[in-house]
Amino acid sequence: MSETTSGTTNGRADDRAADFERVYAREIAPHARDMEARRQGRVAAFYRRIGLSVPLIALAAGALYTIGFLEGEPVWSTIILVVAAVAAIFWISRPAAQHREELKDLVIAPLCRFLGDLEYSRAVKDGFDTGRFEETGVVGHHTRTKLEDLFAGRHRDTGFRMVEAKLRRRRRGRRSSGSSTVFKGLLFDIEVPQSFSGRILLTTDKGGLVNRMEGFFRDTFGDTAPVAFDHPAFEARYEVYSDDAAAARALLTPALLDSLVALSEAAEETALRAAFVDGRFLLALPTRKDLFEIGKLHRSLEHLEEDVKALLA
Repeated sequence: MSETTSGTTNGRADDRAADFERVYAREIAPHARDMEARRQGRVAAFYRRIGLSVPLIALAAGALYTIGFLEGEPVWSTIILVVAAVAAIFWISRPAAQHREELKDLVIAPLCRFLGDLEYSRAVKDGFDTGRFEETGVVGHHTRTKLEDLFAGRHRDTGFRMVEAKLRRRRRGRRSSGSSTVFKGLLFDIEVPQSFSGRILLTTDKGGLVNRMEGFFRDTFGDTAPVAFDHPAFEARYEVYSDDAAAARALLTPALLDSLVALSEAAEETALRAAFVDGRFLLALPTRKDLFEIGKLHRSLEHLEEDVKALLA
């Protein structure tokens, strides 16, 4: 029986791989040939810009410092130089950014169709409410939001949206001000097909963050209390709080607990935070890098197919 199941699984994987090969050959490969020529042009532009910027900045630095010290205002000279250097860095890096943007536009749309008729938006202005995540304590208070790479679709009659987010909080003080990153990673907003009452908070971080989230949850939604489950693997990884323990246990079935354990294992040491609230499952999954960036300016598009496969892995 197990051999039959294994053979069926391998057969499906082979069919899936063959489907991908056809999609790649039909929708990506023909355009990749032209894009490789543009990539090489951008590499040349990248080095030209470096060649122009470095001596100009060096000359400007010498002139500004000389003028600054002669006029007794070296600080302003330093500020002007820093601004010029930052502008030069953006100018130099623009060919690489253009390459990444064009490559993403080429690759992501066919992949979305291959994976199941997903909708994709590279730039996200509206349509994803991070305030809901803050209100439930899934992410901290933030004043600046940067969203990109929004995916939306349905799987087994369940709607979902996923976006790459960077949330920052602006701090102002009497003597200084600044900003800090509150969250960087993926935000998921998933429909819950089963109706439920109450609100449920989950986190794999068992340190001080749990106490802060529980306090926020209680202040926002009323009394909450820890909820225990007869599932050792889940209990070893998660803390759960809810204002309705019975509803939490009814919603978090053994199969769902198994899935949450698998998610935690896949995330390794990453601290997951999630909430079931108002018919939605909200999940914040921190990441260390941009997950949907593909290709580098100095990497030939001869390797594009293997890069796309790595993105799907």
